[in-house]
Amino acid sequence: MEWRTFPVLFAFSFGGFVGLELGIISAAYEDSAFSLLSFLVFGIPLGFAVSRMTTRWMINHNWVKPRPARKKA
Repeated sequence: MEWRTFPVLFAFSFGGFVGLELGIISAAYEDSAFSLLSFLVFGIPLGFAVSRMTTRWMINHNWVKPRPARKKA
């Protein structure tokens, strides 16, 4: 699995930029509700993405076996 590609670099830089901007905004407003909401909006998808990448890495290194494909009904 190639991770040194343009989409990965773009996602990393975009995520860092958005995180920086949201940090500046939440610090300016001193609003804990905004901080919590922005954390949830970006944290939950990040958690799913990291779990997906970790699972794929474990499958590629034969630590776990992939599930067999489901049969369509």
